[in-house]
Amino acid sequence: MQQSTEWLSFENYIKYDRLITQGYYDIKHVRKSFYEALSILGKPDKRDTLVAITIRLKTRVKVKTIRNGVEVNEYMKTNWGIAHSASNRLHGQISKKFWGRRSKYEKLPYVRSIESNEDWDKDHIHALIRMKDLKLNRKTNQTFTTKEIEDTIYDIAYELEEVNERDRKKDKPPVLIRTFPYWEDKYNVLGRSIEYICKTSSKHYDPLILEDNKTTKSIKKTLNKYYEKETSKNNACVL
Repeated sequence: MQQSTEWLSFENYIKYDRLITQGYYDIKHVRKSFYEALSILGKPDKRDTLVAITIRLKTRVKVKTIRNGVEVNEYMKTNWGIAHSASNRLHGQISKKFWGRRSKYEKLPYVRSIESNEDWDKDHIHALIRMKDLKLNRKTNQTFTTKEIEDTIYDIAYELEEVNERDRKKDKPPVLIRTFPYWEDKYNVLGRSIEYICKTSSKHYDPLILEDNKTTKSIKKTLNKYYEKETSKNNACVL
């Protein structure tokens, strides 16, 4: 069954000033990523919570490797593959915590981009995860509050090997979390948040790409018809 992506229009969230702030802004491919992300997250529902997560990774991480037939620990500079692995584990652990056994078969709706820039000087992850159909909090036997969701995800993120837990209380901690209803408001928070993680999309780079993800491949196919319709209206592309 195809999902509709007409709940939000990308044209309302175009940020032309990104051409200055990041050096390029490929509207054609950002638009395509925007609708792909929206399809993955699903139809907006104000009863659900969307969590926006930004994680700055360590410059180097410890990895196990074989040297002369012996397993040893070495430090490797953080790269896309390491960030991708950290993102997958973050998604898996959050789904396991809030969906329990169900997470063995499917995960919470989740999209993420991997970026690197001079300001952060490190690879970092931007992610959006939709908290829907959550199991009850075992401690309270009630639904999770927004504060409990935030605290739980902070703890999960700081348990990642790629994140410096010791920097948690610094002025610029490596993990930042925002929560808001999965519904567009007068401030356009939802649409702007989706545009933000898609902003580096280009002909040569898809920040949302997930290796061997059959769901993502399937969704891309369902987007073709609607995407062609949308781009025929506005073919502006800033490079």
